[in-house]
Amino acid sequence: MISVETLLLFYPVFAILTIIGKYRMKKLYQMFKPLTLLLLIVILVLKERADFSIYSLLLLCAFIFSLIGDIFLMFNKPKFINGLIAFLIGHLFFTTSFVIESGKVLIVYLIPILISGLFLFNYFSKHVDVKLKKTVLVYIVIILIMLWSALNYYLVEPGMNSRLVFFGAVLFFISDLTLGINKFKKPFYLAEVIILGTYYTAQIMFYQSI
Repeated sequence: MISVETLLLFYPVFAILTIIGKYRMKKLYQMFKPLTLLLLIVILVLKERADFSIYSLLLLCAFIFSLIGDIFLMFNKPKFINGLIAFLIGHLFFTTSFVIESGKVLIVYLIPILISGLFLFNYFSKHVDVKLKKTVLVYIVIILIMLWSALNYYLVEPGMNSRLVFFGAVLFFISDLTLGINKFKKPFYLAEVIILGTYYTAQIMFYQSI
Protein backbone atom coordinates (compact mmCIF):
# COMPACT_ATOMS: atom_id res chain seq x y z
CA MET A 1 0.00 0.00 0.00
CA ILE A 2 1.30 3.47 -0.91
CA SER A 3 2.23 5.54 2.12
CA VAL A 4 0.79 8.95 2.93
CA GLU A 5 4.25 10.49 2.46
CA THR A 6 4.48 9.04 -1.06
CA LEU A 7 0.99 10.26 -1.99
CA LEU A 8 1.90 13.75 -0.81
CA LEU A 9 4.62 13.84 -3.47
CA PHE A 10 1.92 13.61 -6.14
CA TYR A 11 0.02 16.65 -4.80
CA PRO A 12 2.29 19.37 -6.27
CA VAL A 13 2.55 17.36 -9.50
CA PHE A 14 -1.25 17.27 -9.83
CA ALA A 15 -1.44 20.98 -9.01
CA ILE A 16 1.15 21.87 -11.66
CA LEU A 17 -0.63 19.70 -14.25
CA THR A 18 -3.87 21.54 -13.42
CA ILE A 19 -2.22 24.91 -14.07
CA ILE A 20 -0.60 23.69 -17.31
CA GLY A 21 -3.93 22.23 -18.41
CA LYS A 22 -5.71 25.51 -17.77
CA TYR A 23 -3.44 27.22 -20.28
CA ARG A 24 -2.67 24.45 -22.75
CA MET A 25 -5.10 21.53 -22.62
CA LYS A 26 -8.70 21.69 -21.45
CA LYS A 27 -9.05 17.93 -20.91
CA LEU A 28 -5.91 17.86 -18.75
CA TYR A 29 -7.34 20.70 -16.66
CA GLN A 30 -10.72 19.03 -16.27
CA MET A 31 -9.03 15.81 -15.16
CA PHE A 32 -6.51 17.13 -12.66
CA LYS A 33 -8.44 20.01 -11.10
CA PRO A 34 -10.82 17.70 -9.20
CA LEU A 35 -8.14 15.01 -8.80
CA THR A 36 -5.83 17.36 -6.88
CA LEU A 37 -8.28 18.02 -4.03
CA LEU A 38 -9.55 14.45 -4.19
CA LEU A 39 -5.97 13.30 -3.62
CA LEU A 40 -5.68 15.57 -0.57
CA ILE A 41 -8.94 14.17 0.80
CA VAL A 42 -7.68 10.60 0.34
CA ILE A 43 -4.39 11.50 2.03
CA LEU A 44 -6.22 13.01 5.00
CA VAL A 45 -8.50 9.97 5.37
CA LEU A 46 -5.52 7.58 5.21
CA LYS A 47 -3.57 9.65 7.70
CA GLU A 48 -6.33 9.94 10.29
CA ARG A 49 -8.12 6.64 9.63
CA ALA A 50 -10.26 5.93 12.72
CA ASP A 51 -8.60 8.63 14.83
CA PHE A 52 -10.25 11.73 13.40
CA SER A 53 -10.16 14.70 15.75
CA ILE A 54 -12.88 17.35 15.51
CA TYR A 55 -10.34 19.60 13.83
CA SER A 56 -9.32 17.10 11.15
CA LEU A 57 -12.96 16.10 10.56
CA LEU A 58 -13.95 19.73 9.99
CA LEU A 59 -11.01 20.18 7.62
CA LEU A 60 -12.12 17.08 5.75
CA CYS A 61 -15.59 18.59 5.30
CA ALA A 62 -14.00 21.85 4.11
CA PHE A 63 -11.88 19.97 1.58
CA ILE A 64 -14.92 18.09 0.30
CA PHE A 65 -16.85 21.31 -0.31
CA SER A 66 -13.75 22.84 -1.91
CA LEU A 67 -13.71 19.87 -4.28
CA ILE A 68 -17.38 20.42 -5.09
CA GLY A 69 -16.63 24.11 -5.70
CA ASP A 70 -13.73 23.19 -7.98
CA ILE A 71 -15.99 21.00 -10.09
CA PHE A 72 -18.67 23.69 -10.42
CA LEU A 73 -16.16 26.43 -11.29
CA MET A 74 -14.82 24.33 -14.16
CA PHE A 75 -18.08 25.15 -15.93
CA ASN A 76 -17.47 28.89 -15.50
CA LYS A 77 -20.61 31.06 -15.80
CA PRO A 78 -23.40 28.42 -15.84
CA LYS A 79 -22.31 26.96 -12.48
CA PHE A 80 -20.33 29.89 -11.04
CA ILE A 81 -22.86 30.69 -8.31
CA ASN A 82 -22.99 27.01 -7.30
CA GLY A 83 -19.21 27.05 -6.98
CA LEU A 84 -19.33 30.16 -4.79
CA ILE A 85 -21.92 28.56 -2.51
CA ALA A 86 -19.86 25.36 -2.20
CA PHE A 87 -16.73 27.33 -1.28
CA LEU A 88 -18.78 29.48 1.08
CA ILE A 89 -19.82 26.34 2.98
CA GLY A 90 -16.21 25.15 2.90
CA HIS A 91 -15.06 28.41 4.47
CA LEU A 92 -17.62 27.96 7.24
CA PHE A 93 -16.04 24.60 8.05
CA PHE A 94 -12.54 26.13 7.95
CA THR A 95 -13.68 28.96 10.25
CA THR A 96 -15.30 26.59 12.73
CA SER A 97 -12.19 24.39 12.86
CA PHE A 98 -9.84 27.35 13.47
CA VAL A 99 -12.06 28.87 16.17
CA ILE A 100 -12.43 25.54 17.98
CA GLU A 101 -8.70 24.93 17.78
CA SER A 102 -7.86 28.37 19.20
CA GLY A 103 -10.35 28.04 22.06
CA LYS A 104 -10.68 31.82 22.39
CA VAL A 105 -12.23 34.55 20.27
CA LEU A 106 -10.65 37.99 19.75
CA ILE A 107 -13.55 39.92 18.23
CA VAL A 108 -11.63 43.21 18.16
CA TYR A 109 -9.66 42.09 15.09
CA LEU A 110 -12.80 41.08 13.22
CA ILE A 111 -14.25 44.59 12.99
CA PRO A 112 -11.54 46.23 10.81
CA ILE A 113 -11.37 43.10 8.64
CA LEU A 114 -15.12 43.24 7.94
CA ILE A 115 -14.97 46.99 7.27
CA SER A 116 -12.30 46.31 4.64
CA GLY A 117 -14.78 43.89 3.09
CA LEU A 118 -17.18 46.76 2.35
CA PHE A 119 -14.48 48.55 0.40
CA LEU A 120 -13.65 45.30 -1.38
CA PHE A 121 -17.28 44.73 -2.35
CA ASN A 122 -17.55 48.32 -3.56
CA TYR A 123 -14.47 47.70 -5.71
CA PHE A 124 -16.16 44.78 -7.47
CA SER A 125 -19.87 45.66 -7.27
CA LYS A 126 -20.05 47.80 -10.40
CA HIS A 127 -18.75 44.92 -12.48
CA VAL A 128 -20.77 42.10 -10.89
CA ASP A 129 -24.00 40.85 -12.43
CA VAL A 130 -27.05 41.93 -10.40
CA LYS A 131 -28.01 38.29 -9.81
CA LEU A 132 -24.59 37.60 -8.28
CA LYS A 133 -24.21 40.67 -6.08
CA LYS A 134 -25.78 39.28 -2.91
CA THR A 135 -23.90 36.00 -3.21
CA VAL A 136 -20.60 37.81 -3.84
CA LEU A 137 -21.20 40.08 -0.83
CA VAL A 138 -21.94 37.13 1.45
CA TYR A 139 -18.90 35.28 0.08
CA ILE A 140 -16.61 38.25 0.77
CA VAL A 141 -17.90 38.45 4.34
CA ILE A 142 -17.46 34.72 4.93
CA ILE A 143 -13.92 34.50 3.53
CA LEU A 144 -12.91 37.53 5.62
CA ILE A 145 -14.36 35.85 8.70
CA MET A 146 -12.32 32.77 7.77
CA LEU A 147 -9.23 34.97 7.46
CA TRP A 148 -9.97 36.49 10.86
CA SER A 149 -10.45 33.05 12.44
CA ALA A 150 -7.02 32.02 11.14
CA LEU A 151 -5.46 35.22 12.53
CA ASN A 152 -7.30 34.64 15.79
CA TYR A 153 -5.90 31.10 16.00
CA TYR A 154 -2.37 32.37 15.40
CA LEU A 155 -2.63 35.15 18.00
CA VAL A 156 -4.18 32.94 20.67
CA GLU A 157 -2.06 29.83 20.05
CA PRO A 158 1.17 30.93 18.31
CA GLY A 159 3.10 27.98 16.89
CA MET A 160 3.82 26.10 13.70
CA ASN A 161 0.27 24.79 13.19
CA SER A 162 -1.42 28.16 13.66
CA ARG A 163 1.25 29.82 11.49
CA LEU A 164 0.47 27.39 8.68
CA VAL A 165 -3.23 28.11 9.08
CA PHE A 166 -2.77 31.88 9.04
CA PHE A 167 -0.51 32.00 5.99
CA GLY A 168 -2.73 29.43 4.28
CA ALA A 169 -5.75 31.66 4.88
CA VAL A 170 -3.87 34.67 3.48
CA LEU A 171 -3.01 32.68 0.35
CA PHE A 172 -6.62 31.52 0.01
CA PHE A 173 -7.75 35.14 0.22
CA ILE A 174 -5.18 36.16 -2.43
CA SER A 175 -6.48 33.34 -4.65
CA ASP A 176 -10.08 34.52 -4.36
CA LEU A 177 -9.13 38.19 -4.73
CA THR A 178 -7.23 37.39 -7.94
CA LEU A 179 -10.19 35.34 -9.16
CA GLY A 180 -12.46 38.32 -8.56
CA ILE A 181 -10.14 40.74 -10.37
CA ASN A 182 -9.73 38.36 -13.30
CA LYS A 183 -13.45 37.66 -13.60
CA PHE A 184 -15.07 40.97 -12.73
CA LYS A 185 -12.47 43.68 -13.35
CA LYS A 186 -9.72 43.01 -15.87
CA PRO A 187 -8.62 39.53 -17.03
CA PHE A 188 -4.86 39.04 -17.25
CA TYR A 189 -2.71 36.19 -18.56
CA LEU A 190 -0.98 35.08 -15.34
CA ALA A 191 -4.17 35.15 -13.27
CA GLU A 192 -4.64 31.37 -13.26
CA VAL A 193 -1.07 30.78 -12.10
CA ILE A 194 -1.77 33.00 -9.07
CA ILE A 195 -5.30 31.71 -8.47
CA LEU A 196 -4.44 28.01 -8.62
CA GLY A 197 -0.92 28.29 -7.18
CA THR A 198 -2.02 30.12 -4.02
CA TYR A 199 -5.16 27.99 -3.72
CA TYR A 200 -3.38 24.63 -3.77
CA THR A 201 -0.62 25.92 -1.49
CA ALA A 202 -3.25 27.14 0.99
CA GLN A 203 -5.01 23.77 1.03
CA ILE A 204 -1.83 21.79 1.68
CA MET A 205 -0.86 24.24 4.44
CA PHE A 206 -4.22 23.65 6.09
CA TYR A 207 -3.64 19.92 5.84
CA GLN A 208 -0.15 20.21 7.33
CA SER A 209 -1.59 22.06 10.34
CA ILE A 210 -3.19 18.85 11.64
